[in-house]
Amino acid sequence: MLFDEKIGNLLITVWSALHIFVQQTLLTLLISASSKCQLYHLFLRTILCIFKRYKKIRKSPKNRIPLAVIQKPSIVENVEETETSAETIIETMEVGFDTNETVCHAIENNTQSSRSFNTICSSCTLLKSTITKLSGQLLKAQRKIKMLQQAKRRSSKKVATMNNVIKALKTQFPSDTANIPCLDMLSKESAQLLHRQASKRKNLRIAQKYPPELRKFALTLHYYSPASYRYVRDQFDTCLPHPKTISRWYRSIDAKPGFSSEALQAIKMKAANTPYKIVASLVFDEMSIRRKIEYDGLLYHGFLDMGANVDVDESTVAKEALVFMLVSINSNWKVPVGYFLTAGLGVDQKSSLIRTCLTLLQETGVNVISITFDGLSTNFSLMTNLGCQINTDLQLKPYFSHPVTKERVYVFPDPPHIC
Repeated sequence: MLFDEKIGNLLITVWSALHIFVQQTLLTLLISASSKCQLYHLFLRTILCIFKRYKKIRKSPKNRIPLAVIQKPSIVENVEETETSAETIIETMEVGFDTNETVCHAIENNTQSSRSFNTICSSCTLLKSTITKLSGQLLKAQRKIKMLQQAKRRSSKKVATMNNVIKALKTQFPSDTANIPCLDMLSKESAQLLHRQASKRKNLRIAQKYPPELRKFALTLHYYSPASYRYVRDQFDTCLPHPKTISRWYRSIDAKPGFSSEALQAIKMKAANTPYKIVASLVFDEMSIRRKIEYDGLLYHGFLDMGANVDVDESTVAKEALVFMLVSINSNWKVPVGYFLTAGLGVDQKSSLIRTCLTLLQETGVNVISITFDGLSTNFSLMTNLGCQINTDLQLKPYFSHPVTKERVYVFPDPPHIC
């Protein structure tokens, strides 16, 4: 009986101590809530089985012993050795077991609540970062909208100012371009160009034929630079002739070898429109060209050609070009009057060409008073053939008689070619 009493006291002491220890320490274990509950239940069920086994033993009349009920872990009191005391202990343990199950469920619920709280906190953090990011984008958009509004206001002011200027100009000047007084202060070329541009802007009918002033401007500008001509034409709304139109104008000119009738006619018109007598000098020179035969779709070019009134061997390929050019002395212009494709001309042929050229120029009203040439020996022989004496120092005669007027025509060898 003493043995049973010791076992009962030991079990009650172990139960009370472990019950308090487990309740205070299982919550701090680094395991999941479900694992805590499983360990706690296993422990309680093991103790309960031991006490049930002890209760079964105590029901036997042979094994009844007095038990000590421990109310606190540090105080042990003696109780009567009765069966009711043992049953009370076991019932207390069962109630404690149920209570501890409730505690375990509470622990698990608290853990789940903590997880839910952590999940909610993570969502709040993500939402907060998203709100911060969108707030920054909204601030940038607001700044951009403000800048655009300011730019719009400035543009509106500029447009209003320009509209006022246009309105004032329309009020000051009539709509008809012919009545604009500013055109009277411009040159004829500029006035014609602006007039065509204004008419084109208003979708008015434009004359297909270009006036002489505009033709002159277009031809001159295209001669100096085709690229510049295209740029100016684009800037003035294509009011100038197309480059193909200028090419057609050039094709209308007879540019075959010989004396150019168009050049002579232009010189005649220039002399007629000039209030004073034009004094000029005739320059001629020979230059080497590459021997080549070309076909333009109609004729072959590159053979000897002295003009329409001169018969030559047309089967010989030309190697030189003899060019005559008239240079004004008392004004600032020069124009070629003719060229010839040769393979080398003699003195008599050159003399005949010079006399013919002087005769044609006399008909235009220009007074030719001199001839200039380079330092070839054949040219000096040519001057002698014309009537000059430049090879002797005693009887120097640097001129010859004009074939029409019989006036003196002086010769000037080109100094750079003589030295």
